[in-house]
Formats: sequence, structure tokens, C-alpha cells
Amino acid sequence: MIEPPTLEEATAHVLPWIGQRSRWIKGFVQTLMVHLRGGMPGGCLTHAFGFIAVLGMAVFSAFSHGFLLLATLICFACWPIIGPMLSTTDIVLAITGVSITWALLLAGQLATRNDLNPIAIISSVFYWPLQTIAALRAARELLNKPFHWEKTEHGHSIFAAIKAKSLDRRP
Repeated sequence: MIEPPTLEEATAHVLPWIGQRSRWIKGFVQTLMVHLRGGMPGGCLTHAFGFIAVLGMAVFSAFSHGFLLLATLICFACWPIIGPMLSTTDIVLAITGVSITWALLLAGQLATRNDLNPIAIISSVFYWPLQTIAALRAARELLNKPFHWEKTEHGHSIFAAIKAKSLDRRP
């Protein structure tokens, strides 16, 4: 873990974020393809499992979260019309998963000593469908433009503005 802050900034808007995330997912998929083409990654089952569990699940979740959220919303919307389409177990698992995610985000926010932002934590569920949009874009780019890497603009945060001002004041 890096102890001092890196002062890296997140993208300031949704579209650049989707571009950045699609570039990352495209890189994950290409890495998976390269490592899986020669057989078992790492040469043994343990290394292969670890590799696929980390990188493969990141790709899988990016492609699936949006569709799973959409399916859940459709099930709840259809409930009054055709009855329950989800079991109690499905509902408990969904609520548990979202609750654990929110608890981890809260712990992360408290660990960084930032001001508590409950709106950011609660609205995090909208991050998942955006990941799926980025993953679909990555798949399209992998097929159509495999060597194109979209650049991410930086320098829009308050930290960048403060840093630029302090550099201007140097003698």
C-alpha cells in the first residue's frame, strides 16, 4: 500500500470515466487473451486459479453488473402484475451484496478521513451499469480498433488548480 497520497485525480465527468474504464477493461481482456492462449497461466492450477479469479472476475463483473441490475429492476417492476419472480433468497442476497458494498465504501471513506458523503455511497449502485457500458464499449473497440487507446484528460480537479496556482507564484 502506498503511504503518501499520490494526488492522482479521478476523471471529472461521466463520459471521460467511461472512456478510461473501457480502456482498462480492454487491457484486462487483452491480458487474459495473451495469458490464456498458451495453456494454463503460471503453469499450475493454483496460479491459473488466482489469475482468473482476479482478472477474469473483474472482466466478468464489468460485463454482468448492469444486466443483473436491469434484470432485478424488471423483476421488481413486474411483481405487481405477474407476482414474485425472485425468491426470498434472491432478495436477501441482493440486499446483502449492496449493504456490504455500502459498508466497504463507508469504511474506505472513514479510513481516508474525508468528510462523510452518504449520497456518494448510496448512489454507488449507478456505478455498476456504467461499468457494463464501458465493458461493451471495450469489446467493440477490441474488435474494431484493437490498437487504439483512448486518452484521459486530467487537470480538472481542485488539486490541479491549486497546484497550477502555486507553480505560477514561484519566483
